[in-house]
Amino acid sequence: MLVLHGRPGRASSEGRGGFGDLDLVTVVGSLASVSAGEWVTAEGRWVHDRQFGRQFKASIINSTAPTRKEGIEKYLGSGN
Repeated sequence: MLVLHGRPGRASSEGRGGFGDLDLVTVVGSLASVSAGEWVTAEGRWVHDRQFGRQFKASIINSTAPTRKEGIEKYLGSGN
């Protein structure tokens, strides 16, 4: 199982098959919503979609509200 951590737009990975720091990653899974500044943790595996290419298929996704000033500013600026 691979775990991705990050905010919308950036991620890093750990675990078997990890790729270290990553830039943009498409995560496929179920989560009510994600806002700018929130921290997201997704557990799953890499898959290759014929139409969309490499994606991270998450079996578990959790998001938490930001705690740092920069994240809080992004979160409040997103309209939530």
